[in-house]
Amino acid sequence: MLMRPDKRHLRVPFVEALDKLPLAEVAPLMERYAERAPIDQQPWKEYDYRPLAVAYIARGERTLYIRYHVHGLCAKALYTEDGSPVHRDGCVEFFMRREGGDRYMNFEFNAIGTCDASRRRSRKEKEPLTREEYRRILRHASMGTTPFEESPEVCSWELTVAIPFDLMGIETDQAAAE
Repeated sequence: MLMRPDKRHLRVPFVEALDKLPLAEVAPLMERYAERAPIDQQPWKEYDYRPLAVAYIARGERTLYIRYHVHGLCAKALYTEDGSPVHRDGCVEFFMRREGGDRYMNFEFNAIGTCDASRRRSRKEKEPLTREEYRRILRHASMGTTPFEESPEVCSWELTVAIPFDLMGIETDQAAAE
């Protein structure tokens, strides 16, 4: 189980077939079996625009799967290198803290799948992922991987990510028990 920012637990169902498909083909399984959660937290006062967004979350044997669906004014996606400040683009985030832990993980993704992630004790005290760790996070973006400037048009985009549990410090047997 994961804790939502509003302190409610988020159920993360096990979907065995996720691990057997290419990431580009998991959307129908996520739609049918994953836990659906609206993305309704917007803690940054300097960014007052709030598109319609939802996340679907499920797990396989060794991997956490998240499928984001965003509908609104088309955000820009200029950053293409992992570790870049994708928060300057339009982005979605995922925070994960083990129950009772003093550290948490923060994953940010823009519409073309570029990731900025770190292990944190606080907003300022962080340890970024290594290049090898970034390579282990699989991504499939409906917008492709070519950067684009901001557009005033309304659009929808999806991003599916697969994050290995061990990258988050969770052993496979622990993930099965949670």
